[in-house]
Amino acid sequence: MKTFRCGQCKALNLVEKKKQQDPKPEDKARAGKKQKTMDRPFNVMRALLREYFKVSFKRLTNAIDEQKTEKSIKKALPVGVIKDLIDRIFNINILQDEMKVVIAHSYRQGVADAARDMDKPVIGYNTQMSEYIKEKSFDLVKNLNDETKNRLKSMLDRETINDSPVTKIKEEVRAIANVAETRAERIARTETMAAYNRAQIDQAKAADSKELKLMKQYVATIDDRTTDLCKRLNGQIVPVDKKFKDTVSGGSWLAPPAHVNCRSTIIVKPEVAFS
Repeated sequence: MKTFRCGQCKALNLVEKKKQQDPKPEDKARAGKKQKTMDRPFNVMRALLREYFKVSFKRLTNAIDEQKTEKSIKKALPVGVIKDLIDRIFNINILQDEMKVVIAHSYRQGVADAARDMDKPVIGYNTQMSEYIKEKSFDLVKNLNDETKNRLKSMLDRETINDSPVTKIKEEVRAIANVAETRAERIARTETMAAYNRAQIDQAKAADSKELKLMKQYVATIDDRTTDLCKRLNGQIVPVDKKFKDTVSGGSWLAPPAHVNCRSTIIVKPEVAFS
């Protein structure tokens, strides 16, 4: 009886070890290649968002400059007029189609890389990709756009009360623009990596079977920028249809990104390959 319990403990320990182990050198290298592959769609998405905010802020600044005055904003242009202008200028919906093209590219790349990981042919994915893109709401981008508009309007209210000169308003606009462009870069990576990793999961689910027993491993990019969350998740191994779990935050994810600007990805292989 005692021997049985020890054997049982050994089995449990093996299972526990299998849940999280340092990614193998070849898998780390593979994850690194995936990151480089995703640089192109990330750069395209980043350029789209940067250009959108650059043009939008330029239009707003030009509207203020057209007043040809350095007097207070109240005497230059009614605040209500500027607020209406902000709503018209900052219309993120004009980017929807272009962002979807980038997301489709990211998804297709994820499909190809997942098939390569599993050493399997690509399984039909057009329906899954279409559904994913259709349900894509780009909430991170829309939230950034709404927050930027609100920051601009709040700033106008504050500086109007202070009777600030137009030069001060323009300085404040530039500061808000810098924040928006920085956050846009982080969101660009999040959106493209989300599509890429979602495609890997979809392809793995389509290829999985009882005999194959596919598993996925969370592989983080470990450097001085890695978050504590990704360090904790790094190496975790679960079935392809299960979620990675963080016991500290209580969060769970089917695949990265686990946070904004997350650079992590997954490696999908048969269970025996992780032993």
